This record gives sequence, structure tokens and C-alpha cells, in this order.
Amino acid sequence: MDPNEDIKAMFNRFSIIVNELKGFGEAIPVDKLVQKLIYSLPESWDSKKTAIIEAKNLKELKLDELIGSLLTHELMSQPLIREKDKKIKEQGINVNDIALKSSKCQYEDSSMEESSEEEDEEMEH
Repeated sequence: MDPNEDIKAMFNRFSIIVNELKGFGEAIPVDKLVQKLIYSLPESWDSKKTAIIEAKNLKELKLDELIGSLLTHELMSQPLIREKDKKIKEQGINVNDIALKSSKCQYEDSSMEESSEEEDEEMEH
């Protein structure tokens, strides 16, 4: 699956390849097609891949059931992704420029502060 490709486009491309192979006399079992399709998904789909693999028997899963599940997941996750992108754009943040900010930890426990001060004094002597 290409990075900016949706499930529908990926499946259309996959179907063309499978149909061409059939035209050359190469019959591929459905369970092999299901496995190929699942494992061709990018890393961003890892949680969905894992869920499908654990919940379904891949030997019995039909190709149209798999595509339906992937399309449903894609449709449900798109609003979340768009909302996140919208917030980032509103804040004028370039995702590539994001860095973590370091801060000095303040002790809330007074006994920790005292022991730290005592250690500082011992180091000075």
C-alpha cells in the first residue's frame, strides 16, 4: 500500500494484479490473497492488522469481509486524523519542527529538598 493511498485504491490495484495472474494461469487461493493483503498494509495499520489476525481465522476469512473491515476502520479513523491535522494547522505548527521541551523538576516533598540541600553543602566542603 502506498503512503497516501486509501483502501479502495489499494484494493483496486491488488485486484488488477490478481486478475492478471489468473490470466496467466496462476490460481491463488483466497486465504493466500487475504494474507498478502493484510501484510501489505503500512505500519500505521498495525493495530488493525493485529486485531484481524487475532480475531479471525485467516484460512476462512473472505476477501470481501476483510475489505469491508478495512474500509470501516478507515472511515472511522479519518475524522480523528482530520481533526488532529486541523488543530496542528490552526496552531501554525510544522510537524517536522516539533521538539520536546525540557523542564527542571521541582520537589514537592520538603524532606527531599532538605536532603538535596545537605548534599549540596557536603559537596562544597
